[in-house]
Amino acid sequence: MRKTWLWIFSLLVSAPAMAHLSGSFRAQTLDMPPFSVSVDPAKQEMQGYFGEIFVAAMRQAGLMENIAVEMLPWKRAQQNAQTQPNVVIFPLIRTAVREPQYRWLTLILEEPCYAWTTLPERPIDTLEQVRHGGKIGGLAGGPQTTEVRRILGADYADQVEDSASEELALRKMLAGRIQMWSAHGITADHVARQYARLNQLPEIKLRRGYKFFDANIWIAVSKQTRESDALQLQQALDAFLLTPEYQAINRKYHIAGRSQASAQ
Repeated sequence: MRKTWLWIFSLLVSAPAMAHLSGSFRAQTLDMPPFSVSVDPAKQEMQGYFGEIFVAAMRQAGLMENIAVEMLPWKRAQQNAQTQPNVVIFPLIRTAVREPQYRWLTLILEEPCYAWTTLPERPIDTLEQVRHGGKIGGLAGGPQTTEVRRILGADYADQVEDSASEELALRKMLAGRIQMWSAHGITADHVARQYARLNQLPEIKLRRGYKFFDANIWIAVSKQTRESDALQLQQALDAFLLTPEYQAINRKYHIAGRSQASAQ
């Protein structure tokens, strides 16, 4: 317990001194409500759960003036973070394949990925039922498609269809082009509610099925980044996760945040 309090104290003490990154940085994300929703580059604003945490943490540490925020197609953002220095990327699921590709900063959220459907008569509670349940849509470039293909196996991998956004995957399912949607619970609920509201539709009744995997969702930075800069970013994030402002963001998005065990 004493070690834990010393660790917390060190974060709080060190945070105000962190105000000088060695160069310019870009924070890149995608349109993935409610994790990242929109960007206003002129105001250096970013909405969504991850976006608000990142911007608030960087401002608290005095680092935001060195960081530009951008919203890009997800595959391009990942390519930038893998090939260029000083690129922060989120929300990024940490997997064995991705492990050596990034400098991992801070775990933000633990959230499983499930199969979802709007068809009440379609059983999707087991892996075999999902394999024989039709086409599955998911976010292109993310484990929602790449990991799901691996889990289904080579004989069923072609059933997984890439979508440029979570909303597009939902629209395909509503149109009958796919029968299932691979998504996090928080994402599925938010996107379905928002799509119904914006299009004046009745409530979209999603049914949750098979759990594909447990996801640890992080903020990361490119491996080419100086370690001193990466440490400043990491300490700024870790310090912010101890503040009342972080808890307020959790309440705003009805998200529990990362577990105490993970935080320690």
